[in-house]
Amino acid sequence: MGTQNTTKDIWRYKKLDQWRRRTNREIEEIYGEPTITKIIRARRLRWLGHVGRAPEERTIGKVLDRLKGGKKKRGRPKLKWIDDVRKDLQNLGIEDWRSKAADRNKWKIIVKKAQGL
Repeated sequence: MGTQNTTKDIWRYKKLDQWRRRTNREIEEIYGEPTITKIIRARRLRWLGHVGRAPEERTIGKVLDRLKGGKKKRGRPKLKWIDDVRKDLQNLGIEDWRSKAADRNKWKIIVKKAQGL
């Protein structure tokens, strides 16, 4: 029997003969791994850097420029990928992302920072 965590130990622990469920935050502290939302945010930004470095004559470069506008339809606007990316960049305090994405090493640091938020 060592000090290994079993599945039962992760979800609950015994304290004063009472069982309780662990919170998500407690599980995050045990494992020290980023949450799925942080991973998604980092991958979204990593893809943005890839697309931003692509020449504008390539299809992915053209698509990124076309994500900006369009006719407004009735009702609540649909959430777009670029809107999430803009929010992520705003939370990180990045304004000129294209120049930073051009330098792969700087962009890699930004992506790692996004995963740590």
